[in-house]
Amino acid sequence: MQANRPPYGPTKELGHNLESAPVDRGRYQHLVGCLIHLSHTSPDIGFDVSMAGKISDRCFTFGYCSFIWGNLVTWRSKKEYVVVSSVEAKLRAVAPGLCEGIWIKRVLSVLGKDCSLPIQMMCDNKAAISIAKNPLHQDRTKYVEIGRHFISEKVNNEVVHLNYVPTKQQMADIVTKPLPRPNFEVLNS
Repeated sequence: MQANRPPYGPTKELGHNLESAPVDRGRYQHLVGCLIHLSHTSPDIGFDVSMAGKISDRCFTFGYCSFIWGNLVTWRSKKEYVVVSSVEAKLRAVAPGLCEGIWIKRVLSVLGKDCSLPIQMMCDNKAAISIAKNPLHQDRTKYVEIGRHFISEKVNNEVVHLNYVPTKQQMADIVTKPLPRPNFEVLNS
């Protein structure tokens, strides 16, 4: 396991590395295209949120990882501002992850691959799953109504299934925060 050590410890702040060598974008796009072409299953998407992770700005970072046939094909990590609760942060993170899954299904459909299975989204917050599945209006969630209605519509139409996953098994943690070595090794295996 020496080769699979996390690049940073849990106290390291994530950010841009201006000194690193540029990535060969064409090769990356080719490999992603090959993975998408070879696959013909429903996308699985894990997403996570790091609430107020950086002391200097108290923003939250959300991220998602999209898998097809168990292979990571897309991921995203983005900093957002001001949320009231972790539930709001999770609901705000579901919407872009869901949009990514719908886009992947459309790409697979254009490539002639059967995509009739619902998108599987993994969430480590039971309250966010409950609110997304509940079509009734809730006063406590007025501030996330548009996103919640979008998610609820897709859940009710069986475009997506929201599944609970324990926090220690949440793959998207890798793109939202530095992890302690044991957690990194579990997710990296």
